[in-house]
Amino acid sequence: MRRKNLSKEYIKEDLCVALVRLMQKKEYSDISVTDICKQAGYGRTTYYRCFGNDRDELILYLTEIKFRQNYKERFPDEFEEDEARLVLKSVYEHKDFYLLLARHKLNHLLFRIFFNEYGCKEGEDEIFKYAKSFFAGAYFGVVYQWIQDGCTDTPEQIMENSGRDLPLQ
Repeated sequence: MRRKNLSKEYIKEDLCVALVRLMQKKEYSDISVTDICKQAGYGRTTYYRCFGNDRDELILYLTEIKFRQNYKERFPDEFEEDEARLVLKSVYEHKDFYLLLARHKLNHLLFRIFFNEYGCKEGEDEIFKYAKSFFAGAYFGVVYQWIQDGCTDTPEQIMENSGRDLPLQ
């Protein structure tokens, strides 16, 4: 293969870019692993080495990257004070991707990311389980509605229209 010395993360990124390009042209359900590999210039074995047998693992990986896009690392001081605004900024920066997810009816992947990020973690006190699930669902609901509306409002407008800042902790 022409790219033997590439890192696994680099290959995953190539496969993600290929998938997004394909999603811009055709339905997600019509995109095969073969299509993704052909677009990226890799063999199917390389794909399965990175993502296993679950085709949705690739899009979930990509969604998680876009969601996290290092807003915590990029804005550490702001993160401590106003995580909700940073989450909205991160989504807004990648709104084309989230609108693409919505077009392909893949918002459930973003839902999973929200619950992984904000839901109850193993070993936490039982009382947190429901409270954290409530907040994870609420934050997802705000972002979901925003995406359904085409992300036309800015993060600042959403925060202002909420009547108060949305606490994420």
